[in-house]
Amino acid sequence: MKKIIAVSGGPDSMYLLYTLLEKYDNKDLIVATLDYKKRIESVNEVKKVINFCKQNKIKIHILNCSSRIYKKYNDINNFQYKARIMRYDFFFKLADKYQTNEIYLGHNKDDFIETAIINKNRSDNYFFYGIKEINYIRKYKIIRPLLNLWKKDIQDLCNKYNIPYSIDSSNLEKKYIRNKIRIENNSLKNKLDQFNYFTNLNLNLESNYKKVDNTLTNWIDKEYSIKFYRENVSEKFSTNLLYLYLIRNLIDIKISSNKLLFLDKYIRAFNNESKMYQINDKYSIAKKDKKILIRRMY
Repeated sequence: MKKIIAVSGGPDSMYLLYTLLEKYDNKDLIVATLDYKKRIESVNEVKKVINFCKQNKIKIHILNCSSRIYKKYNDINNFQYKARIMRYDFFFKLADKYQTNEIYLGHNKDDFIETAIINKNRSDNYFFYGIKEINYIRKYKIIRPLLNLWKKDIQDLCNKYNIPYSIDSSNLEKKYIRNKIRIENNSLKNKLDQFNYFTNLNLNLESNYKKVDNTLTNWIDKEYSIKFYRENVSEKFSTNLLYLYLIRNLIDIKISSNKLLFLDKYIRAFNNESKMYQINDKYSIAKKDKKILIRRMY
């Protein structure tokens, strides 16, 4: 099976590519690289990735984010969120092209902590804080093999094995929430404390997560039947299940606990089949043929 590998040119993704090249045939590796055209140095960063792929006979696809491409995402104001949606759309398109569902990302231990802190600041109602080694978005399997490594260790390994990489200067800009967290939690002691805290928290939440995940799997098998939802989803876990349903089908969805409660009421209600429940500016939930489905707003 072909493997789509997200490679930005940074140490994490370049080391990821290096390790996958050691493990798999180069013909099975498909590199996906984006140039957002936001920094002058991005051209040279992409060139490094191209050269590495040429030297190792790896197929590469590059998305040059022109004004025409940005125009498709005009409804998203936050740049980091916009860039994430653009990335995943690109990865999914390549996965479909090569008839695979495996997408590899270079997230590391530092990324796990930063995401966990962001999750915790948003809500205390998560079943998992941080990033999983394997998760699914729609039919696509997202795989992160480097979650057991610190960013500094990855950079040291790149230097040890002469793996070329670039450093993104925008990672030091405090205007982004993730960067601010990264800078404030820079000491190894802080990172170890945070990692241990969230690892233990996730272990305590695991049994509840499994219950909700099993219910969601059964709901998927029933093709999101409204009848199944009403009869099998307890109100105690309804918001957790709906959140899991949304993040499995949409990318980085942001929705409040109150909105999830109202969505639960919408699904349980009778005589509202002609109405839709809007979850954000882009998507709504609708009822059709006694099933729940997601509709894009235009």
